[in-house]
Amino acid sequence: MIDSRTLIVTLTLAGLVPVLSLAQQHEPTNLAERYLEALYSQDLETLSSLASDDLVFHDSTAAALPGGPWRFEGRDNVIDFFRSSVEGVDDTGFEVIRQFQAGEQSVLELTYWTHGDGAPLGAPGVQLELRVPAVTVITTRAGKVIEHQDFVDYDTLMAQVETQAAAASERADRKDADSGTVPAETVVLSDIDAIADRYLQAMWSFDYDGMASLLADDALYEDYTAEYFDVEPYVFDGKQEIIGFFRGVNASSSTQSIEPSIRYRFSSGTNVVLLIDVTVEVDGEAWGAPGKRLEGSGLTVTWLRIQNGKVTRHIDFADYETAIRQFEEQGAQR
Repeated sequence: MIDSRTLIVTLTLAGLVPVLSLAQQHEPTNLAERYLEALYSQDLETLSSLASDDLVFHDSTAAALPGGPWRFEGRDNVIDFFRSSVEGVDDTGFEVIRQFQAGEQSVLELTYWTHGDGAPLGAPGVQLELRVPAVTVITTRAGKVIEHQDFVDYDTLMAQVETQAAAASERADRKDADSGTVPAETVVLSDIDAIADRYLQAMWSFDYDGMASLLADDALYEDYTAEYFDVEPYVFDGKQEIIGFFRGVNASSSTQSIEPSIRYRFSSGTNVVLLIDVTVEVDGEAWGAPGKRLEGSGLTVTWLRIQNGKVTRHIDFADYETAIRQFEEQGAQR
């Protein structure tokens, strides 16, 4: 069995930041997709031409790896990092599960995959088949990519490598051994996952006191996909401002209920990432449809940072367009 420390180091050296070959089922139609096309086909020259001089790449979930989390500022520094990441890596790609755009933000739910010899990952001679969930957020401005943010389930990736390598070792001694795989979802919640659940349940049930009890005094809330509404991104600094924002936005939108369905979650270090299908019911009075209850659903990607038992940072990426379109369609019905 591979030693865990050795495994993590070899993952880092192999550059399994998902900067690999492209396996998409559609042609890129916007700047964010062209950028990812260049990135995952290792066309770094084209990638550079699509990026701004002050491009920023960051990945908080890389806290699971030595040297993480990662943050690189400036196009040359980011490109150099990607160049080192792709060395010796091949036969890999990704598929887009779902994507949406809001303002200058493109949010893509992805599954990264790789199969082949495990030598770059510290498991030579082992045929690995890995599938790793992730979210990528691309921000564009004036025809250039200015920010690239990744949220990757590295724990699942590392666990799959270790489990499949161990299974291969067992098969050498016992041919009928079951190779097994590691399920993508964690069965036992960690402390930070439990805090995230309590905080989100309080938010969804309009329990503002409960939210406040789990927020750090200097907590930060951000939602840049709010640009969909042609307003400045939501940025609220401090517990009281955050609570005041949620009270106000729920009241102004006449939100009656919020029903979440968590499709996937993972944690890394102090970070918790959730992909949530959110269904919101509103009073139609606030949407030009008096006497009606309107219902809209859309994907929300939520990132929470939890330190010392408190939520210190909360970022949402929400598919407002899909939900608002449903409100409008229902409101127009007789």
